[in-house]
Amino acid sequence: MLERLLSQGRRVLVPRLGSSKELVCAWSELDALERLHDMPRSASGGLRPREPSGPALASDSLRQAELILVPAFAIDSHGLRLGRGAGWYDRALLHASPQATIIGVCWPWEANVHDLPRDPHDVPVGGILTPESLTIFD
Repeated sequence: MLERLLSQGRRVLVPRLGSSKELVCAWSELDALERLHDMPRSASGGLRPREPSGPALASDSLRQAELILVPAFAIDSHGLRLGRGAGWYDRALLHASPQATIIGVCWPWEANVHDLPRDPHDVPVGGILTPESLTIFD
């Protein structure tokens, strides 16, 4: 997906979780896949997304995005998304433009699960992208 967006000349922002124990909402512009570097595992031993070197952009840079793809472990038919539980993407999505399309990315078996519990900080997605399909909610 990133390669395709870059080949179309799209501006691509990727999350920057940083290296501290406190996860901060920051982004970096990605101009080539070769700029992505493996990150050390989290304090709990979990894998982290690859990040580019270069300057980190403030969280409000997300306000310029027209399309936002967020990872999920599960998404229900109401657009509620289950992530890792730290609320990083929910905090980041507070900075998104109201006109932005937010799509959750997951495996087919993680899509349209039974109703998920909702916390006050949860930001619903407007659709689900799997390797097999794209579903946009009304």
